[in-house]
Amino acid sequence: MSLVLLTILVLLASISPLLTFAALWQLKEWRWDRLREHLRETGWLQLIGKVRPLLLLLVFFGVPITLTALTLLNVTQILLKKQRYPVWTTKALVLTTTSLCITALLPYSLLSITDYLLVFLPLFQPLTLALALVLWKPIDHYLKQRILSRAKHLRSQFPHLTVIGITGSVGKTTTKELLTHLLQDLHPIVTPEHVNTELGVAQWLIQVLKNDAAQDRILIVEMGAYRKGEIKTLCASTQPTIGIITYIGKQHLGLFGSQKNLCDAKGELFEALPSSGHAFLGADSPYIEELKQKCQYPCHIIEKKTQLKNPHFNADLPAAVAKHLGVSDEDIQKHLKTFSLPQKTFTIREENGITVLDDTHN
Repeated sequence: MSLVLLTILVLLASISPLLTFAALWQLKEWRWDRLREHLRETGWLQLIGKVRPLLLLLVFFGVPITLTALTLLNVTQILLKKQRYPVWTTKALVLTTTSLCITALLPYSLLSITDYLLVFLPLFQPLTLALALVLWKPIDHYLKQRILSRAKHLRSQFPHLTVIGITGSVGKTTTKELLTHLLQDLHPIVTPEHVNTELGVAQWLIQVLKNDAAQDRILIVEMGAYRKGEIKTLCASTQPTIGIITYIGKQHLGLFGSQKNLCDAKGELFEALPSSGHAFLGADSPYIEELKQKCQYPCHIIEKKTQLKNPHFNADLPAAVAKHLGVSDEDIQKHLKTFSLPQKTFTIREENGITVLDDTHN
């Protein structure tokens, strides 16, 4: 078989493993540390499946037959709608295209050794995608820094803007949603669902601050982090005036190394607040004293008294912030009665006689 046809078969056989890995890595924000932690917990087999390694045994019948079988497996997955896809952002499109280009070039090198190596190329798509990410890293870093700088510059033009930063190990989204509900009469502007990273928040902030009307609104920003310095970067862009830390738990300890490191990372929010700022912290959270020491302004420790359907959520935290911003106790109680937890945040439902507690929002 000609080299061109073999290359086409290699590319067709590689598409499904590449898409699967790209979807996973995009979910982990194209981060090496989050990907490493995920694979450490779940293993590599999920990236290639259980069938592909078995199909490699067909190599004894010839390389073209093996590559054709792998291609048919890909087609079957796609037709049965079992194939995972990344969200087709510019970054995902560039990286997957570059990865396929690298894959297309490899047969020319491997054939000088043996054509049997070609059947392994579909299984090595994680490596070609990783190489693509490394090749584009300098440009990616430059574009990211430009966006962060622009967001910071725009934010500095609104010195009197009220910005509420929310972080913590758990409960960030629910706190954000309830606070938005309690402040509904003030029409706050809120980060969209699943937007809580440095780049995502910066891009959102740029869009918001293009509108001069934003200076009269309250901004509520959910802030996620997986290592030290990320909350600090988020705060450099958004410049929060009020900070909420929901809880310091043990989530993502594999990334932070220790609960103390996690506390220090989340505490960067309190360190970034101005002298006129206000900090709000749940009374049930560990490291209260350490977090209070980061505050050069009032730090409000809030006891959990109000019970919602989620027993782990401190509804009194956003209620205290709403009261601080001028919402009356009467309105707070009225709005609490009409609040519904976001979907898949400790949602309780019945399926076939089984009670399901769905907390898969994140």
